[in-house]
Amino acid sequence: MFSGIYEHTIDEKGRISLPARLRELCQQDGSESVIITTHYSDPCLQLYPLSTWQKLLTKISEKPQFDKRITLLKRFFVAPAMECSLDSHGRLIIPMTHRAHASLEKEVLWVGMIDNLELWNKAAYESWRTAQRDALELLDDLTALGL
Repeated sequence: MFSGIYEHTIDEKGRISLPARLRELCQQDGSESVIITTHYSDPCLQLYPLSTWQKLLTKISEKPQFDKRITLLKRFFVAPAMECSLDSHGRLIIPMTHRAHASLEKEVLWVGMIDNLELWNKAAYESWRTAQRDALELLDDLTALGL
């Protein structure tokens, strides 16, 4: 389970380290690769361990192929997915198109999201978080649901 927020830097070639604890979680299935895709609505990327991604694809493939919502999910989420290998130093290279989607420059954040990680431009994440403070009223609704 991924949790926590980790500050890192990304270099001009798109190389970034995956924190050791997060790397261990990604490699539990023995794979040296992860899947990086664009978030369907937010200006960030999502990283999935290969085994988690394969389970997700199985679920998506079981859905009606002519459902417009499924088609959109495939176009915005599945199509841009790329397999990225971790090097011996625990670094991966974020593709240029993905860096552009998330405006990744120098300071970035890994954000744990239980079954995946998000990769944000640090300033964009802080701005998004500030804008969402009003949505915290949702916590009352979740509490009422017993979550």
